Amino acid sequence: GPTTSDVVVDPSPNNGALPYNPTRYAVRVDATVTDTDSAIERAEGFIDTVGANGKGFPLTPSDALFDELVEEAYAYIPLSTINQLPEGAHEILIHGQDAAGNWGVAAAGELFIDKTGPTISNVVADPNPTRNATIVTLTADAEDSALTVVMAEWFDGGDPGTGNGTPMEAADGVFDSQTEGLTATIDVSGWAPGDHIISVRARDAAGNWSDAATTLLCVRACGTIFADSFASGDTTAWTATTGDVEVIAAAVMDDDGFGMAANIGGAAAAGVEPQSVDSTDGAYVTDETPEAETSYHARFAFDPNGAQSPAGSEITLLEGQDGGGATLFKVEYRRLDNGDAYQVRGVVMTGSGQQTTAWVDIEDGATNFIEIGWEAGTSASFDLYVDNWLEESLTGLDTSGYELETVHMGPSGGIGLDSDGVGWVHLDVFESTRYEVIGPPYQLWLPLVMQAN
Repeated sequence: GPTTSDVVVDPSPNNGALPYNPTRYAVRVDATVTDTDSAIERAEGFIDTVGANGKGFPLTPSDALFDELVEEAYAYIPLSTINQLPEGAHEILIHGQDAAGNWGVAAAGELFIDKTGPTISNVVADPNPTRNATIVTLTADAEDSALTVVMAEWFDGGDPGTGNGTPMEAADGVFDSQTEGLTATIDVSGWAPGDHIISVRARDAAGNWSDAATTLLCVRACGTIFADSFASGDTTAWTATTGDVEVIAAAVMDDDGFGMAANIGGAAAAGVEPQSVDSTDGAYVTDETPEAETSYHARFAFDPNGAQSPAGSEITLLEGQDGGGATLFKVEYRRLDNGDAYQVRGVVMTGSGQQTTAWVDIEDGATNFIEIGWEAGTSASFDLYVDNWLEESLTGLDTSGYELETVHMGPSGGIGLDSDGVGWVHLDVFESTRYEVIGPPYQLWLPLVMQAN
């Protein structure tokens, strides 16, 4: 009988769903059948085991007619059949019959079935957060248990579907191994600030895609920087504590049991004896979590608590500083001359000097939520919120080149502890973020409520 050679199965490896081409959902088998005396009459194939002569799947001659001593032939095996095969190596067995009726010995081509995709690990975006950087390097590792990793991709946010992500490269330049380092360079200059979920996946030679592995990329800056409501009963969450500061139940302004009391001069706080401190020290806590921030929101609760600060004195409640200790912004409060009323305002430093908001009335013996929004830029803004209402926005400010590193909360300037100031102010529920307004912006929904009513 004829001799069969050059049996090729394509595509192999295969996961049972990888087609020969986008329009042919099958695996193609090619073979050459040769006879020395009689023309080739037919050719057939079997999977794994040769059956009875004439009972295999038929091959088609490439020139459309079996009539020569040497014939190249092919067949398509539907993916519905391929998909039923178990994982591992399979033989596609081909033999031919000549015009004299002789069947030849079958020759085999290998079809390797693998239905398990690679695994992805160590997904890293650098730098993260990006801050002022516009280029991010994304890296990851891909590993397959049986086959070569042949491609990889990444995407931001929602899944665009396998094969529709942005291609990644092999770290060594060639996809030729079961274990590959992956890399991609991402330009984030046009991306929205905030958290981005970056996903990475890879495909092996059989067409199996891995599950996506993710990392959270913070573009420019994002999320909460620091928060403390003194629920621990102390100031250990803060970087440092300066002056006469106590965490006591009498200062609480939320439901966690404690708030912060800061001494502005001489009096005891709810039975706590004041410390002996220098008049220049102030009484405040320090947060050094900010790191070269160029956008910052901070919100805290404040109650003057009847403290008899010198009438008209401007006392600093919140202060942001750069790495050299220079003031970038402040929240100040004052007691009016009549002794019963208090006000707050915002202060911001610009390239042309200090600018301030108007003074805003607050209540004594009550919880007043105060929030500021600060940013660095050539035409930046500075916002002051009181009780979640945007009281004033200073715009067109030149604060370019400024970067926030340190924040103080509590009386840190404008007080003299050995002066005629007497009493303790209360502060609580501090939170800072990079971009997000923290308190509910009443000015956005109140007109809608009024309209609805």
